[in-house]
Amino acid sequence: MGPSTPWPLALQTHALGTVRAEVLDISEGGVQILSRPDLRLTGKSFHLQVVVCHRDSTEVMDGGEIQGVWSHSRSGFLVRADRKALAHLVQKLRTTAPRVLHCMLHPVVASV
Repeated sequence: MGPSTPWPLALQTHALGTVRAEVLDISEGGVQILSRPDLRLTGKSFHLQVVVCHRDSTEVMDGGEIQGVWSHSRSGFLVRADRKALAHLVQKLRTTAPRVLHCMLHPVVASV
């Protein structure tokens, strides 16, 4: 799996500010992704959606809110609030054996 892995056609377009990336590692505590090298994601909060590509279908799963903690050629994120969303997602991934994992990071705008 790498940045050249094609995205499902239905997910080719996305909202302004959304970061598309490949999932390298995921656990109940966080996620490691590979995105464009020019993106600086450290310190920013995002809502994570994981795009699970099976042989014959694609599913978008909620991963909850995450925050960037480090970024170099890869970026690491920790769960920011409730771990239930990411824990549920990880449990489901263990039983489905997906072929490819993409993700979309939607910026979280702080409310004033």
